[in-house]
Amino acid sequence: MDLSLSEILGIDNEYELLNRQAKSPEEIEKWCTKEDMPEVKRCVHLLKKGYEIQKISVINNLDRYMTEAGANEELFSLIIDSLLDWDDKM
Repeated sequence: MDLSLSEILGIDNEYELLNRQAKSPEEIEKWCTKEDMPEVKRCVHLLKKGYEIQKISVINNLDRYMTEAGANEELFSLIIDSLLDWDDKM
């Protein structure tokens, strides 16, 4: 049996469903980083202050980031130091 999103959330009104899915400017801002930020700095920032999904994304793309200058000093050392703190899901 396939359920629609509105059935899963218990929402009968399509307008209410769209309003729930819409993000406020504040929510969008929380998920963004500066566009001019260097890749390694962005990764370090996300690993330190990002949401779990952002941290997982950094780890999943680690091979790409490790080719950047400074990645070994900044990114790899942060990952090694953080291993004990990470949730089992990562």
